[in-house]
Order: sequence, then C-alpha cells, then structure tokens
Amino acid sequence: MELARAGLNLVLVGRDPAKLQDVSDKIARGDEAMRRLREAIEGLDVGVLVNNAGVNKPGALYLHEVEVESLMRMVRVNLQALTEVTAAVLPGMVQRRRGAVVNIGSGSTLAVPSFPLYSVYAATKRYVAVFSKNLYVEYKSKGIDVQCQVPFYVETNMVSSAAKNSLFPLFVVGPDACGRAAVRWIGHGPLCVPNLVHQLQWWAAAFLPEILGDTYRLALHLHQRAIFRMLRSSRAHPQGSGEQAPPPPAWFFLLLAFVGGAYSASLSFRLLSYLALSMRRPRDLHRRYGAWAVVTGPTSGIGRSVALELARRGLNLVLLDLDAANLEETSDMVVSRHGVETKTVAFDLSLVGTPQGDESARRLRAAIEGLDVGVLVNNAGVSRPSMVYLHEADVEALVRMVRVNLWALTEVTAAVLPGMLERRRGAIVNMGSASSEAIPSFPLNTVYAATKRYVAKFSRGLHVEYRSKGIDVQCQAPFFVATRMVSSAVRDKWFSPLVPTPDAYALAATRWIGHGQPLCTPTLGHQLLWCLAGILPDAAHDWLRLREHLRLRAVIQRMRAARASKTGPDAK
Repeated sequence: MELARAGLNLVLVGRDPAKLQDVSDKIARGDEAMRRLREAIEGLDVGVLVNNAGVNKPGALYLHEVEVESLMRMVRVNLQALTEVTAAVLPGMVQRRRGAVVNIGSGSTLAVPSFPLYSVYAATKRYVAVFSKNLYVEYKSKGIDVQCQVPFYVETNMVSSAAKNSLFPLFVVGPDACGRAAVRWIGHGPLCVPNLVHQLQWWAAAFLPEILGDTYRLALHLHQRAIFRMLRSSRAHPQGSGEQAPPPPAWFFLLLAFVGGAYSASLSFRLLSYLALSMRRPRDLHRRYGAWAVVTGPTSGIGRSVALELARRGLNLVLLDLDAANLEETSDMVVSRHGVETKTVAFDLSLVGTPQGDESARRLRAAIEGLDVGVLVNNAGVSRPSMVYLHEADVEALVRMVRVNLWALTEVTAAVLPGMLERRRGAIVNMGSASSEAIPSFPLNTVYAATKRYVAKFSRGLHVEYRSKGIDVQCQAPFFVATRMVSSAVRDKWFSPLVPTPDAYALAATRWIGHGQPLCTPTLGHQLLWCLAGILPDAAHDWLRLREHLRLRAVIQRMRAARASKTGPDAK
C-alpha cells in the first residue's frame, strides 16, 4: 500500500490468490478515488468542503463482540478518509487564501462523557473535533474557516428506530431542518451545535454528573442492544415466539431529582479523594490482574521504563514492537535485571489492516494464548510529522500516524480483551496526551492531537462497558516526558523542571493502574501544569500555542537546513 501511494507499480506475490486480489483491488480503488478527486477539483474555485460521510455500524455491541474488520472500516471512513480528503482540498484554499471546511462530528463525543457500546464510533468523532479545532487555529490567519458541527440524533439511516423511539423521539430532527441550520452556521466558530433542539439537549446534558451519565447511557444502549438482537433473531426465525423488547429504563427520571445534591457532594470530596489515592499503597498487579503484561512500544522511552517497572513488580512480559533486534535487547535487559519470563512479537503497527499486519496480529494472539494476561499497556505511538501545516505534510506519514496511534491500539485491545473477559479481571492502560485533553488546541500537530483524543474517548467508552466485568480501562494523559518524541528545543524551553524522566513517569504510571478516573495524569508536576492550563481562556491558549509552535517550526527548519548544508555535494 505504501509503495503504491508513492507511485510505484507493483507485482504482488503470495500463496493465497483471493487475498492477493483483495489487496490489489483495495490499492486500485483507494488510489484511483483520490486521483479522481484531485482531478475533479483541479482549477476549480472550491470554497467549501463538507466532510459528512460516516458509518456507525455495527451498532450497540461490546468491543469483544465485534469483527475487527468492521471497526477498521469505520476508522477508514470516519477518520482516515476525512483527513485525506481535507489534505487534498486545502492546498487550493491556501493558494486562494479563502475557504471553509466543515467536519461533521457528533454529540456522542462532546456533550456526553461516554458513549458505551459505540466506543470506536465515538472515538472517531472525538478525533474529528480535535482535528477541526487545530486546523481552525492553524488556518484562520490564512482566510480559511474550519469548523466541527456537532449534531445529536438526526433522522437518517445511521439512527435506528430503536434509538429514535427509546427516549427522545421529539428531539430527533429531520435532515432538511438540520441541513438548513448547518449551512447558516458555516464560518461561525470552530465548534457549534447548529440546531436549536440539539442545543437544548447539550444544555441539559451539561447538568448531569458524569457517573450518572455513564450509568444511564450504558443502560440505554444495553436496551438498544437487546432490541437489535431480538430483531436479528426474528429475521432469522420469522415464526419465533414473539418475544417483547425490554422496556426502556424508567428510573432515570427519578435520579434527576438528586442530581444537584450529588453533583455538589462530588465536588466537595474530589480533593479528599485525590489525596487518599496519592497516599495509597501501590496495588499488587500480579495478584489483582494476572501474571503477564503486554506492552507495545517497549524498546525506548516510556515504554521501556514501564516494561521494566512492571517486571520489577513481578509481572512476566509480552513485548511487542517493530524491530526484532531491539525487542531482544529489551527482553535480555528485563530478564537479567528482574528474572521474569518474556515473550517477543515483532509487529510493525503501521501495517495494521494489511496482510502483513494480519499475520502479525495472528502471531500476537498465538503468543498470548493460554497466558494469564492481566495488564495491557498500549504505549506505542508516533508524533511525526510535527510542527507542520496539514497542507505541507506528507499524507502517507499522517496515515501512518493514524494507523499506529489509534488503529493498531484498537486492534491490539480487541485481541487481548477476550481473555480478560473470560477470566473476569484485567487492566488496560492507553497512553494519551495532555495535548488533546488539558489544552484546547495543539496547532501544527493536528493529526497527532486528534489521534490522542480518539484514545481518550475510546478508553472512556471501554471503561463504562467493562468495569462491571472486572476490567479496569484507563487513559493516562501526560504532558512532556524526556523521550525521543520530545525535542530538546521543547525540553529546554519553559517547563524543564516539570519534564520527568521516563523512569520517574513509569513509577508514577504503574502506581495509578486501576485507581482513579478513566482519565488521569499520574505525576504531580503534570497535575500542576493541568491546573495552570485550566486558568487561561481558550483564545489565549490558541494564540500562545500557535506562536510557540511556529517558533519551534522555524528552529526545526533551520536545523534541517544546517544538516543539509553539511551533507551537500560541496561538504568536506
């Protein structure tokens, strides 16, 4: 796929003719479609782009019940295609210094804290919101308005009759009414809810504490799941027993009377809860969750330090990374220092969704089969290209980032979850980033920040879905950590005393596994930065962050130019 996108013709060799033909067809369809799009808009004064295409099927299901390929299709359509189409249209708008980009998000990602049983769908829409906000900050000075529109339920094929009739049938607007409101709002701010009925729902959702919203939404979606299963069963057996769907949850309305008091109490005890958590002894991960841990990206930085810390605490390790030699080096280090067992799986996460990636996923499943895997740490990630405008970036590098940071994370989680579910215990830690949670935008790093917002939303949904099954799911969102992903220009600028080493971060990170909220920042220094970030208004954040990233962009460009001059034809 990568070679085809680079313009090379391919001869495909393999043992399965059907799979070879499938790969050939995918290459032809994807590249041909993007080529036809670029040809169609060449020379046109394209002023508005509306990225509306999306899928939400397979619907209300637990992650372990869903076919991975259907999830990957959702990621391709909702997220990867939106990024590629935007990258194709933006250069013309930049050249003309005018334009509007409208990305259709969802109230499931912003107005409600979680959207359980639709975790991947909600996470893709969270990506869209952060992607849009960052493009808005990057391109507003170039005359281009970027906006994410966030509807609630609209009466389309994506909204089932079960969803329309279960709670708020009066709040499900028609597509024509939604379209008229949406067009009127183009160019008015980076995030909006165009329809008045949907604005009322947003306002109402803001009054509900997160724990009640999680509980209610899970009950509602389990109700929908029961309806879907009944409908599928009736289609398979038309002469069935005529079983009735369970009634929608009525107790929710009684809870509304207690919302004010419960919310006030939660605010009062938040500080005490945090202090108690910080003083608590570390949890025995081996006894609580299981004997083995799977760690992705364990050969450097945070991943290596987390792997060593888990081994120090007595867990055997399955190490998963791209480079087999680096994996063996890390495995030898772990064994020599802590005497635990290790397994290694070479897996190029940028190839997920390809035949090579499918083969690596099969080897991962084979490696963990029969093991008491209690902890999964999804640490692998890439941040490059960084400090570039979207229209300047190599689209293939952006697609690779999407595959590694969120697509692979989803697939590895889906591979490990069934065993945890069978044993009814486990912990999943997904490494997010404060760039998508603590601050409103991270310009010139738009796709990176958007992938990390996907991770946070995905984790929150799984937390709500699986906590009753004994599985703790958590997203850890650090600020800068002194790794290779953080340049020396960043480390030495403002907050160097608050940039922990990977070892210091890993010590704090493992202490927080299974504790606290589904989103956390383990180190004290990062928590202080989070509090400081909450003081500044969004507009001030956007201005400061864009100014700083433009400065770093200039530094990086000068460094590249200096290296190029040293390696040029006249270099001595």
